[in-house]
Amino acid sequence: MVQIGQCRYLTQQKRLLNSQGESWELPRAEAQVLTCLLDHPNKPVDKKTLRCGSFDHPQFSESAVVRAVFQLRNFLQDDDHTLIETVKGVGYCLMQTPQPAQTAPATEPVAPPAKRRWPLAGKRTIFGLALIVTVLAALWLWVKPGPFEPHPAALKQINHSLPSGEVVELLWHSPASGHLRQDHLSEQIQAAADACSEFPWQQIYLSVAADQQGLAVTLAGRVQGQLRSRNLKISDTRSQADFNPSQWLNDGGLCDQ
Repeated sequence: MVQIGQCRYLTQQKRLLNSQGESWELPRAEAQVLTCLLDHPNKPVDKKTLRCGSFDHPQFSESAVVRAVFQLRNFLQDDDHTLIETVKGVGYCLMQTPQPAQTAPATEPVAPPAKRRWPLAGKRTIFGLALIVTVLAALWLWVKPGPFEPHPAALKQINHSLPSGEVVELLWHSPASGHLRQDHLSEQIQAAADACSEFPWQQIYLSVAADQQGLAVTLAGRVQGQLRSRNLKISDTRSQADFNPSQWLNDGGLCDQ
């Protein structure tokens, strides 16, 4: 077991426990990134090493590493990035104070996860928005056919209050010249979220391809104390694409965890 800030990392189970009693079993990318950083405490680790881990070839994209670091910082409550520092032009560095070796008990009780919202607010807003732009830019390139040509882009955020009082954020990223009816589609997504008995997502990222015929959707949130995400890709080759939201909202399981 390793102490990281106010959290404890069970290396064998690849599970983080925080001071609020929440438990998070790390997905593969987050586990690989954290393991690499722990193997090189207080030293910068380049992104290629984080992508490869113990393998000879990269296991994830660079954007997946960026997202993994964001998720780890969020759970570790590393708001000011004093635990996982960004080393410009290189990668990341885990600042660790040497800890005595500890042996984890065979069975460790874990308190029920506390219900916690996951907004971007206060001093996390600037860094959070920068990461949003990075993730959505990667999604834009994913759905854009042909060689990359830079286009002016617009980032639009809509905060929608659910009947339960929770707030869900819709974040649009698309070429400024796009003719997609964002407001109409946003209204349908909000209505679908309101219809869910329990909506498990806190952020919905939407990215439109440069040719306006592809839509990438990423659902992100915290379910039972664990960070979750789901990716959807919708195509519509009509000249005035609306992506038939009633179909993919149902097929994509918007209410499902």
